[in-house]
Amino acid sequence: LVVILYKGCLPLFMVCVIPLFSVGSVCKTEPKSKEEAIKVFDLTGKVIDFLESNNAELAFVARKNKENHGISYTHLGMAWKDEKGKWVVTNLLQNCENSDELATYDDGMALFFAPVSIYDSLVLIPSKETQTELKEAIKNKEIEKFKGDVYSINANAWSDKYQNCVQYVLEAYVYVKSGKKVKTRRDAINWTKVKGFKPQKIKVNLLERTLGPLVARNVHFDDHKDRKKPDEIEVATAETVMQFVQKLEPESTLIEIKE
Repeated sequence: LVVILYKGCLPLFMVCVIPLFSVGSVCKTEPKSKEEAIKVFDLTGKVIDFLESNNAELAFVARKNKENHGISYTHLGMAWKDEKGKWVVTNLLQNCENSDELATYDDGMALFFAPVSIYDSLVLIPSKETQTELKEAIKNKEIEKFKGDVYSINANAWSDKYQNCVQYVLEAYVYVKSGKKVKTRRDAINWTKVKGFKPQKIKVNLLERTLGPLVARNVHFDDHKDRKKPDEIEVATAETVMQFVQKLEPESTLIEIKE
């Protein structure tokens, strides 16, 4: 029955399902033209200039993709300055060899932006205290304890069954913001709920919910079983994470850097 449904709905599937989950992958980055490469380096320079002008040591940096279901900033990382003055972006991605698995990478800023086709970035500089503590936790690999086991693009914001890049950043932030009192992913998620984190609600139709997991190994809906509405899921996004940080740290600085 599933096979028959899939074949009969293929054209509609291509239009309605694939765009939701086409967020890009560093594993399949297309070669850049000279003009595209210049734009990547230009964006990189703008972000670094902003961080340097604010004497930042760490910031949350998001890269943009084509808007899907109200989400445009689809990847989030933690940018920090190393001992040599180089900016490094620690971010979580699905493993290129096994899309179910997770891996963390310390990328140069230009490499972090290399997959984009829209040359905008959302940048948030948290409080000085958070910058210092989170940078040390990254360098000491303390936040590795918050790396999940299975990757899901559309992971439930309230579940620790799956994880994506945004949740990883949020949970690493919670670790230091809580005074390192949270010890597990479940603890971190509970902490965000108590402190008023508000995930983004996105609509997913029946076709997406049914066929998405069949064709994309990094798409799951079984962690959304307790959703209040059948066609609505709650996910953490770069925007909702930054709004949460701003709520807890009014002194933080947020900017959207556009092409």
